Amino acid sequence: MAFVTALKRPFMGIKNLILGIVVTVVPILNIALQGYALRCATKKGSDLPEWSGFGSLWIKGLLALVISVIWSIPLMIVAGLTLGSVVFDLISNPAGAADLLGSAVLGTVLTVLVGLFTAYVVPIALLNFANGSFGDAFAFGKIFSKALTSSWLVGWVLAIFAGAIIGLVGMLLSALLAITIVGPIIVQAIAGFAASVAGWTLLGEAYSAR
Repeated sequence: MAFVTALKRPFMGIKNLILGIVVTVVPILNIALQGYALRCATKKGSDLPEWSGFGSLWIKGLLALVISVIWSIPLMIVAGLTLGSVVFDLISNPAGAADLLGSAVLGTVLTVLVGLFTAYVVPIALLNFANGSFGDAFAFGKIFSKALTSSWLVGWVLAIFAGAIIGLVGMLLSALLAITIVGPIIVQAIAGFAASVAGWTLLGEAYSAR
């Protein structure tokens, strides 16, 4: 699917767009958005898929959240052992702040690298789950094999780029409508839904590529 087509997809179906906006802004209910995003990734086409089986979408979104948290455990450990220890030492001995600079820089670099790695492979784990079972989200061999393909790298970068474009447009429109108070809330809801659909559509295409 072309990049422009993915950007247009969130707006190809007014009913499903409105439902998406409502789900996006309602706490707890918005867990279903991740389930719907995975449906967009696995269901091919330029139109928005239906919001049918909302309960199933919500459960799938919740399981996707659990999977993401589990995959983020290494990041939490690295951040805790590096940056966490620096903060603890700084609180214990404020006068030694200069001596902690090297540790802080190293901790930041390690945390960023692990964070990027996590952000890069978690979508593959979630797409494994969407196309299979919960256990497939931890099929490390298949996940790392897909992560090393050029198609996934390109799709991942394009998904980030799509989110950045939609986010920038949303920020500009929100600024223009700031005086209306409600306007920015609606715009950000639309932008959040659109970025999710467009990004996961591109990720789904990259995942399916051989």
